[in-house]
Amino acid sequence: MKSRTAIGLGKTKAVTLRITGYVIGLSGIAQCIIGIVNSGKPGADATPGILGIFFLLLAAFCLYCYRRSTQLMADFRKYNAILASDPVKTIYRIAEMTGETAETVRNKVNRMIEKNYFVNAYIDQSGKIVLADREQMNQVVGNNDDRKDFITITCPSCGGVNRLVKGQICKCEFCGAYISDKN
Repeated sequence: MKSRTAIGLGKTKAVTLRITGYVIGLSGIAQCIIGIVNSGKPGADATPGILGIFFLLLAAFCLYCYRRSTQLMADFRKYNAILASDPVKTIYRIAEMTGETAETVRNKVNRMIEKNYFVNAYIDQSGKIVLADREQMNQVVGNNDDRKDFITITCPSCGGVNRLVKGQICKCEFCGAYISDKN
């Protein structure tokens, strides 16, 4: 379900960004100090001071990218733990479990998929279900196709996708509203 290569590259990238940010930041501080020391001299060049400010901005950008990368890896670990028990979860269910909004979860999962943190993962056409492995999902759907007594219902209250036995009334697993196939 997860790509060890992507995680390894993610960690390498994060460490590289962190070290690069610190080195460039120290260079920027040194350039600023040189610029300040030389500013009092007649005919002094302002280049070291300007270069120092540029280096400090570049260092801040590197450290921002580092922070963002490590946060995405931490979110991946959390989402991976959620999907490990059941590879089919709705965006709303993951949002409920993590205390985030559904849109935030959707954006984070899309970034993780784009960066190959999840292997064979995708969000289905309705945009509501995160499937960890297409092949495994095909087996689940294939097994349930033999049993025609299960149906998929979209909750009219929250829009959550629920599976239930045809003809039964049950509670939505997301909002608790009663749903049935007769709505």
